[in-house]
Amino acid sequence: MSSTRILGLFTAKVLGTFALQWLFTYYYTDRSTADIYRFFDDGILLNQVFYENPIHFFKIIFNLYSDQEAFRLLYFEQMNAWIKPFDSGIYNDNHFMIKVNALLAFLSFGYYEVHGLFFSFLAFIGIKWCAESLIDSDNDKNLAITLAVLFPSSLVWMSGGLKEALLIFGIGAFLKVNFAHFKPKLTSLTLAAVSLLILFSLKIYFIAALIPAFAVHVLREKQNIKRLNQVLIWTGILLTGSYMGYLAGFDLIEYIVRKQNDFLNHVQVISPGSSFDMPYLKESILSVIASIPQALANVLFRPYIYEVNTLPESLMFLEL
Repeated sequence: MSSTRILGLFTAKVLGTFALQWLFTYYYTDRSTADIYRFFDDGILLNQVFYENPIHFFKIIFNLYSDQEAFRLLYFEQMNAWIKPFDSGIYNDNHFMIKVNALLAFLSFGYYEVHGLFFSFLAFIGIKWCAESLIDSDNDKNLAITLAVLFPSSLVWMSGGLKEALLIFGIGAFLKVNFAHFKPKLTSLTLAAVSLLILFSLKIYFIAALIPAFAVHVLREKQNIKRLNQVLIWTGILLTGSYMGYLAGFDLIEYIVRKQNDFLNHVQVISPGSSFDMPYLKESILSVIASIPQALANVLFRPYIYEVNTLPESLMFLEL
């Protein structure tokens, strides 16, 4: 891809970044519930801890504090997003976003625009790496990058200080390391470590999906495995992973149900205006399986056009 085209696409990405900032400044005016600002504002608060008590700051950054109640009273209750009103207890991806913003604040001097452009740049690189890792033809790569960057939902929602911007960078880095003739050099190993850190800290289920898919890809490339055998391999990976989780005391079904119930409870509290009714899952594998068709419809097709009642929701229809 030519440097002129890259510059043009990144310029569009920058415009999307500031469109997102406008949206959360003038359309959604509550900074305490606006993702780009609540992570940023909490990051600034955490950054100030460094100047007040550097030891506490690094204990928080590296999760080394043991006095949970004292740190909660001193710092976490002053933040908007560190403590979730409904928490499944497995991990809290808000913490990672707040920490990244806190570290970035040393360079930004507290200006959100620096944070927004930083995250958008990482998202742009992540999109580029995804296309370059998965597509062979140069023309197809260029087309894929262009479409992925310019789609309205990608242009806006994969920008600024949102988790998705950092997540797509982590996915792109993972694919680049594992699909682009990985060599055990320091830069490659560092990139691999960064990608795993991001994916584990933000959305661990992406790792659960990417690693088995990568394993099957490698086996297929080496052995030219037929489709039926691929299905058997996937089944074996799923069963093995589930059994290992069971031995480790991790109940996947319980985790899925708790996360979904916590999310629905949280939606009821904040009333975002863009949600739609969903039934609560029960702690049963049959309940989870029965919900799959509706889950796919929600992800792929909703909101339906008659359900659109906010400006952000209307952006998805610009892609059709």
